[in-house]
Amino acid sequence: MPSILLVIGFTYHLGFYVNFEIGIDIAPPVLGKQMERTVHPSRLKPMLLAFVLFLVGTSMGPALASEVNAIPILPTENGGLYIPAMIDSRIESELLIDTGSSYVVLTATTFERVSEQTKSNFSRFIYGAMANGKVERVSLFWLGTLQLSENCILRNIEVAILPNADKDILGLNALTLLAPFSISLSPAVLSSQSCST
Repeated sequence: MPSILLVIGFTYHLGFYVNFEIGIDIAPPVLGKQMERTVHPSRLKPMLLAFVLFLVGTSMGPALASEVNAIPILPTENGGLYIPAMIDSRIESELLIDTGSSYVVLTATTFERVSEQTKSNFSRFIYGAMANGKVERVSLFWLGTLQLSENCILRNIEVAILPNADKDILGLNALTLLAPFSISLSPAVLSSQSCST
């Protein structure tokens, strides 16, 4: 499993879409001739890339398997998965894992607590589509650290402040830093090989 996750992670970071199709066309039989197998030249590059990534994942997977960080998850009755987190080493929160959110999101209440105890640096404004379909201007700030477990600390994370949000969210800009990762429900953990400390 670590090897497969590693391959997926590499293909994600390289930004390539790898065609894992075998790419072998079988010509229709012709009387008196054997069937010919041909590989179209346009398929050689993705096939070669997939093969190289497979070899790298196979050789490096066992070495990296011992470095996996297990981040605890708190499942809820409604199916939500939350990760207990410490913001800037002072503020405790529980972040909902949400791949539909581009950014880590803090509620106004959480951000107020953060601002009272730490220095929050303004980053920029963006315009985002809300769940209700409206487009609103959103403020982004920098967090110094976002600690997800004892051995998993993400640094310099941009967070969006949504006044009407009712929960803090672990969005894609943080999840991308954890890739490759896997989620297990028994036990409930997010396993990542990319946490920085």
